[in-house]
Amino acid sequence: RSTSWYHTDVSCADMRLLLLLLLLAVALLQLRAAVTAEAAAVRSLVMVGGELSDNNTQVYGEFARLAGGPGSSVGVITAASDDPAGSADFYTTLLTSYGLAPFWIPIDVDHKKNNSDPDVVALINKMQGFFFGGGTFLHIMSKLA
Repeated sequence: RSTSWYHTDVSCADMRLLLLLLLLAVALLQLRAAVTAEAAAVRSLVMVGGELSDNNTQVYGEFARLAGGPGSSVGVITAASDDPAGSADFYTTLLTSYGLAPFWIPIDVDHKKNNSDPDVVALINKMQGFFFGGGTFLHIMSKLA
């Protein structure tokens, strides 16, 4: 027997299995790193304030591109509005005209319990982007808390 740090009585089959497991672990780590890098690369934040014109194709076009392009699912949150449902109708129509597939996320003064509703949470998790409508942003704290 050898007095080195490893045992020489390990079978070839055991060594092959160990090598296969190590290769699998390395492949999984590389895949995880690639997926994480891809996810990090596609996340963006677009902040616009103060009277954005409905026909500002530069801003809405860039928002649509960053959300994933035509047909991308975008959550519309109108919690800051005094008329959340009316604002949702307005913004979903507007965003549809820019090629997006908007969905109203009903979290507002009339739907406070929705912030923990599993169906609303599932809808949120399906979105590729979010659009917050204008209004009084102090309302958001009371709606989401």
